[in-house]
Amino acid sequence: MRDLIGSTLGHYGIIEQIGAGGMGVVYRAHDGRLGRDVAIKVLPEEAAQDPDRLARFEREARALAALNHPNIATVFGFETVGHAPAVTFLVMELLEGEPLRRRLPAGGVGWEKAVEIGVAVADGLAAAHTKGIVHRDLKPENIFLTGDGRVKILDFGLAQVKEPVQEDAETAHLTPAGTIPGTIMGTVGYMAPEQVKGLPADARSDIFALGCVLYEMLAGQQVFRRSSTAETFVAILKEEPPSLSMAGVAAPAELERTVRRCLEKSAEARFQSASDLAYNLKSTTTGQVLPVPPEQQKTRSIAVLPLQNLTGDPDQAYLVDGLHEELISTFAQISAFEKVIARTSVMGFKDSGTPIREIGRQLDVASVLEGSVRRSGDTVRATLQLIDASSENHLWANSFERDVTDILALQCDVAREVAGEIELALTPEEAGRLAAVPAVNPEAQEAYLKGAYHWRKLTPDGIDAAERHFELAIEKDPSFVPAHVGLVWVWGGRAQFGMVSPAECGSKMKAAALQAIALDDSSAEAHEALALVRTWTDWDWAGAEPEWRRALELNPNAAMSHAYYAHYLAIVGRSDEALPHSERALEIDPFNPLFRVLYAVVLLFQRRFDEARVAAQTTLDMQTDNLIALWVTQIVASRDGRDREAFEAANAWLYGMYGDQEAKEDVEQGWEQGGYAEAMIRIADNRASRFSASYASPVEMAYCYAEAGEDGRALDWIERGYEDRDPNMPYIHLSGYFESLHSDPRFQEMLRRMDLPLRKSPA
Repeated sequence: MRDLIGSTLGHYGIIEQIGAGGMGVVYRAHDGRLGRDVAIKVLPEEAAQDPDRLARFEREARALAALNHPNIATVFGFETVGHAPAVTFLVMELLEGEPLRRRLPAGGVGWEKAVEIGVAVADGLAAAHTKGIVHRDLKPENIFLTGDGRVKILDFGLAQVKEPVQEDAETAHLTPAGTIPGTIMGTVGYMAPEQVKGLPADARSDIFALGCVLYEMLAGQQVFRRSSTAETFVAILKEEPPSLSMAGVAAPAELERTVRRCLEKSAEARFQSASDLAYNLKSTTTGQVLPVPPEQQKTRSIAVLPLQNLTGDPDQAYLVDGLHEELISTFAQISAFEKVIARTSVMGFKDSGTPIREIGRQLDVASVLEGSVRRSGDTVRATLQLIDASSENHLWANSFERDVTDILALQCDVAREVAGEIELALTPEEAGRLAAVPAVNPEAQEAYLKGAYHWRKLTPDGIDAAERHFELAIEKDPSFVPAHVGLVWVWGGRAQFGMVSPAECGSKMKAAALQAIALDDSSAEAHEALALVRTWTDWDWAGAEPEWRRALELNPNAAMSHAYYAHYLAIVGRSDEALPHSERALEIDPFNPLFRVLYAVVLLFQRRFDEARVAAQTTLDMQTDNLIALWVTQIVASRDGRDREAFEAANAWLYGMYGDQEAKEDVEQGWEQGGYAEAMIRIADNRASRFSASYASPVEMAYCYAEAGEDGRALDWIERGYEDRDPNMPYIHLSGYFESLHSDPRFQEMLRRMDLPLRKSPA
């Protein structure tokens, strides 16, 4: 390309070259008409003869001219001057500063700065996508940091533009004009999987690229870069990004989850818009930073994978599942383990074929235990092996053969050997518990395992079957503690499904929990069960706390105890203490939607409404019909004046609970006729009409009436909730919940009766 320095293009005097790339050379130039310096991007002479490259250059001009956003470089004009050969160039604002690439040290830029830059880029991309423009080549070289702290996206030379560009265009999903389908365009290491495959890119491809940039800003290294282009492409298509925490990056757990979602292989699994990504990034600025575990602690985390059933009999699934759950429980009660992943999160890897290294990365554990179970008559044989998750090296393997009556001894032997292999120190109490295995009635053990198997189905029929088996276990051995705890969960499940009134369920739960503790005061599960009863049935705040503390002392890795203890703390006005326990539950059981939504409720208590909304949406991404997540969504949306969103969440809750299409249509008609207030009245009336036929929560009806401005009817139903021991009553002083009633004397009196923290008005 000829040297243009010192020459004039129209009324632009070329001063110096300041950059170059595949789509052109950039110069500093002086605009003689307006007396200002500008940046001029000139298409190379050889490229000007290429119709495809020329068309892409013109598209860049049109794309940028259609945008006006503080995080996108401004375009002033597009011109062609001279003859034989003509010079085609783009005139842009001159930016003083340097590309992000030059600001990336080996150790990254720190998570706060990464979030700041990521939000600015996501905001700019959102503006571009709204105009129908997809960048397709986002990378650190194309993100510019000005001297006064602004962030600008550069170089839309590979931009995909909807033709024509319209002011109100939606994000384009079209192959750009002049591009041959199947052609790979972009920069190696930042292309989304669909780009690597030569498929059309869309807005979610830019989100993938921004995920790559975010990872690089945090870790100081490219996430998918390998020694060759081919290997990099394979990594993009098939490999998962390494864990940031295991790579030594201290950052909020939510931020790592955000980056991982950007980097999903499937476009459908990523954020569906850059504005959603920006919102998610902004929410991390108040999140808790999780420390990077010291090297010596990395071995103190384990995931016990679902065991293979080699019995040849599907009816023995209860035995295999039971042994799996009991192994997890046994490991969890060893305090030297920093983390033992709960059953819910490991079940997703059953028969998945996922490599051990990838399982370790997703669950953030150092070791994985896998194996199989075979039963022949009354003999059970378990073959187990411990694997280092990062190297996939086998650390330990052994086979255990026991009579079916010695299942407890088997799991204790495994726990002792694994603890010894990774040099975990057992406390005297733990060592004694693993050594002194009680004799178990085989018929009681088998009945209990079958009961637990049925309870995990979480259906009314499954609960009924579970009760029969737990009762049989107690008949065979009245001192068998797990069966008594099982009855607590049976009645808790019936209360949850509205099968029986809370008052009846609560009394039976309490009796079973007290019996379990009387039989074995060292049972963490029994103390957890009694803590639940004293919190949500007895409303005995003083009596509940010692039970929560004892449960966690006996089993520090109990995700359930951490999650619900967090709610107890929030209920009694100690919200700041609650959040660490809620986050701990997510660390132990990261893929459990229940603990995710319970975390959202804790955020509501702390009046962190935007974060609560994000946590609820994350839950709905995992479980689309999660009723608590819909409830949180309704509360936050209503508080923020987003009536349509609040209505849709409430109606989805109603249909999800009862499956009544007629009621759903009636509520929709109420919305059309009278807006949010009328829709809420119809939901409340619908639930009230069911009250005599099957139990429904009075507090839920009260909330809908309160949302409709029917304060008197709301207070009446709150009174009914108190009389019925509705387990939702401890939440009535929740931030964002019943706030219109907080100053009402009847409401204040109810809080005094329940000994709940008083609030005179919304903060």
